[in-house]
Amino acid sequence: MSLSVCSLASGSTGNCFLAVDGGEAVLIDCGLSLKRLLAGLSGLGIPKESVRGIVLTHEHRDHCGGVGVVSRGLGIPVYTTAGTLAACSHVVKELAGQVIVDERTPFSVGSFLVEPFPTFHDAANPFALVLRPAQNKSQGLGVVTDLGFVSNLAFDRLNGVRTAVFESNHDKVMLMTGPYPWDLKQRIAGRQGHLDNVDCARALVKLWETGLRQVLLAHLSETNNAPEVVSETLSKELPENVRDSCRFIITGPQQATEIVEV
Repeated sequence: MSLSVCSLASGSTGNCFLAVDGGEAVLIDCGLSLKRLLAGLSGLGIPKESVRGIVLTHEHRDHCGGVGVVSRGLGIPVYTTAGTLAACSHVVKELAGQVIVDERTPFSVGSFLVEPFPTFHDAANPFALVLRPAQNKSQGLGVVTDLGFVSNLAFDRLNGVRTAVFESNHDKVMLMTGPYPWDLKQRIAGRQGHLDNVDCARALVKLWETGLRQVLLAHLSETNNAPEVVSETLSKELPENVRDSCRFIITGPQQATEIVEV
């Protein structure tokens, strides 16, 4: 099997992405319980023994809530920055192992190469990443969620990536007319918040020009977004040639996606 990816869950209540290559797998974030993670792996036919580690991008509970129990339950280390580890210490109590990484320096997890880069989000030390298999460094999977805007650095690091998990968090109208308090609306819509559907679509056009052909649209808000709203925005914002040549998979909080070959 070549490098593949699926979303085990994605949304405001929990995020966990699985990358698989040959006989090894890695988790990117883990906002799920151990029970739910094991059920997800079993449903996909992925042995739990194949998981080599958890890459934790930042400390928000929907990304780190299950990290401690999954690390201990599978006996795997967590790879994250010192800032993130300190910030989530009240949630992540004990780990089977930890590896402190730098958000600008590539590191290995099993046979995977992780190329992190910093993002703008209201967290201690957040990063996104490109994941590559050791046997084929030309393959790259981008995992980019929880960012207020797409920086020039992000576009540069994602240049040439064919498949990406990419945030499409909220619809601006739904957010601003919805039930959240004003300060939370401002935080989400700000430059250290979350990417809205229109900005996501416009970023995808630029990434399509450098090779992007598959997107798992991720981290949809259950309150301020909906799959049909995302689809409608893509139809409006994407040129026809981009819509026709790029595959879009909308992730959800309760169900895993299919395994997508990168």
